[in-house]
Amino acid sequence: MARGQLTRERFGFSMPVDAPLYPAPPWHYSDAEFLTLAYETDPEAARAALPAGLELPSPATVRLVFARYPSSPVGPYNEAIQSIECRWEGESRGFIARILLDNDGAIAGGREVWGYPKKHAYVELSRRGDTFSAAVERPRGHLLSALRLTLGQRLPNPESPVPSPSVNLRLIPGTEAGAAPSVCELLEVMTTLTVKEAWSAAGSVGFGPPSEADPWSALPARQVLSAAYTVADLELPYGRVLKRL
Repeated sequence: MARGQLTRERFGFSMPVDAPLYPAPPWHYSDAEFLTLAYETDPEAARAALPAGLELPSPATVRLVFARYPSSPVGPYNEAIQSIECRWEGESRGFIARILLDNDGAIAGGREVWGYPKKHAYVELSRRGDTFSAAVERPRGHLLSALRLTLGQRLPNPESPVPSPSVNLRLIPGTEAGAAPSVCELLEVMTTLTVKEAWSAAGSVGFGPPSEADPWSALPARQVLSAAYTVADLELPYGRVLKRL
């Protein structure tokens, strides 16, 4: 009887092992655009969404980011991110609560390698003069969040790359019925931005009807704190395990 010849040393980095969906880190992005708005939210809602072991500063702050990636290892895509500003052992971090995007390789790699809670959605960004509009829908036609930014003053670019540390909760369920998760851990990911262009902005944010499947409106906007538009190159390296749960 003939035996299979596909052995581990011939596996690709990800599944399918003979035609991987995504490559190994680091991932490099060029000319990424970011529409960023920080807002104050309800502290009890933020605490409920924050994993144990992370601390919530005051005021409770959420950062909403709409991004356009024209160049990445898995092709171009758009993304919407909702994160909660927090601290890990006294150091400032952003806990990634939700990410929606439109690229299957980025979804799979983000979930499996880095613990980003990614789902597929429709993410649109547009520009008219100095005003940007962005919206995320899941499914098509069900608005979860919308953002509007108007450019202000151009800001000086930093002289060196800017670290952007985040904390993610990576969960991979067990295979057998009743088994504990195969993986359950808090990860730190130290993304680095090389800023090419940065602008202050005036912004507003809105949310669609409540959704149990995608509870973006569960972190309501009480007050806009800041907004910005940035163009940057980005490097996404391997993460680091902070705590196994």
